Amino acid sequence: MSILQERVIKTILFVMSILPHICRPLLIVSTSASLSLWETKFSRLAASINVVVYNGEKDVRKSIRDLEFYEDGSVMLQVLLSHPDAILEVILFS
Repeated sequence: MSILQERVIKTILFVMSILPHICRPLLIVSTSASLSLWETKFSRLAASINVVVYNGEKDVRKSIRDLEFYEDGSVMLQVLLSHPDAILEVILFS
């Protein structure tokens, strides 16, 4: 097991331990290349957690925001996985 995989697993276990005690989604920022690792590990270790991967072109990310973030005014997701460029674009151009 690589150091990255070990860190991802430890972080997911931490998220699982705190999620019942918080009311807001968690943001995990990682490299674009490792987002699939995060998604795979979440689905294996914590399948009941609603994880959204915020990645892709600008129009894809807009669709993700429109379809995955809110329902009836309530936040649907529990964990948002993204990379720095996508987050900065939202901050700078929203």
